[in-house]
Amino acid sequence: MKKIIAFAAIVLMSLSAFAQSGKSIYTRYSDEKGVEAVYISPNMFKLIGKIPDVNTGNGDVNLAPIIRNLSGFYLLSTSSPRVISDLSQDVQKLIKAGKYELMMEAKDDGETVRIYTENKGDDIVSLVFFSSEPDEVSFICVDGLIKQEELNILIDKSTR
Repeated sequence: MKKIIAFAAIVLMSLSAFAQSGKSIYTRYSDEKGVEAVYISPNMFKLIGKIPDVNTGNGDVNLAPIIRNLSGFYLLSTSSPRVISDLSQDVQKLIKAGKYELMMEAKDDGETVRIYTENKGDDIVSLVFFSSEPDEVSFICVDGLIKQEELNILIDKSTR
């Protein structure tokens, strides 16, 4: 009987590790006291994507091709010490689950910013931004299909 219970516990823990996503992290913390939360639904992205051109301030970079393919935006920010600890642990679990790889890291005077991507082939299907300071953390997850070629074009145009 003990072996069956131990096996069931291991299976449940494994399933919960796979269930971790940007959306589940957002759902867990969005109603916590001291947490600022923003969610943008797939329908909002479809609505925005119907606008012919969504240009940046300088007018050279058209964001519409990427916006049309997004399916979720989740942002959490907090300075609550308890939530900082729990949120940081959950983001690390998400990253260590193996779907994400580190794309960029920047450190400056106690602040660390990391960007992780989940890829399917040459395309990005999820981006995670995690910024941590001693007294504040911010988590952003953007889900959707971001074609590598479209991203390269945007980066090229924005750096001119």
